[in-house]
Amino acid sequence: MKKKIRFLSTVFFVLLSSILIIGWISKTFIWTELQPAFIGALVAAAGAIFAACIAYTGARENLEIASNTAEQNARQRIEFQKQQKTFQIQQATTELSQLREVFSDTENFLAKFDGATEAGLRDYVDLYQEVLYEGGITLYMVNIVEPFRSRLHQVFSRIQMMQNSIQMIMRPDAPDISAEARLKLSRSIKDRLAELRKLRGEIDEAIRHREREIDAMKREHA
Repeated sequence: MKKKIRFLSTVFFVLLSSILIIGWISKTFIWTELQPAFIGALVAAAGAIFAACIAYTGARENLEIASNTAEQNARQRIEFQKQQKTFQIQQATTELSQLREVFSDTENFLAKFDGATEAGLRDYVDLYQEVLYEGGITLYMVNIVEPFRSRLHQVFSRIQMMQNSIQMIMRPDAPDISAEARLKLSRSIKDRLAELRKLRGEIDEAIRHREREIDAMKREHA
């Protein structure tokens, strides 16, 4: 605004000075009879020029405002994109942490069955009984992303469903189980654990994939 006032003041001063000088020249030297009309024309021309300067100044000011608005919108858009990318990184990091926690819980559970055999000493039935003595079949499932949450629930539900059969043969008054029935039960436990191992591998791959995604987002965000 101050620049606009200074510019218009300068234009007005120059035009007024020009009119006075030309009027003095015309009065002193030539066109004495045409002086009133001549000066009137000069004043009109000066007014037109002055109006044009005002219009030009206004247009330039509007262009500056439009340019500043566009720059501000661009900065706001860039800032919003940065905030959105930051949120995506935080969300992906949270999901990664949850996947790692479930992977660790699954690893610990499967480790309880290391060295198990289908038959004989330390078969899957024996180790399953040891797990029950230690506190039962439990997986502390956090709020991980689908489909892993549903699949973990399904696999562990099938593992827990075998708990009744194991508890029945653990009772002191329970009749001896035949070798064939025990082998069948041991293989069933083994199959359920194989499902869990497969799912553990998929979770591990999901962890690696999410790590690569986060690294890529961080490089893009930098």
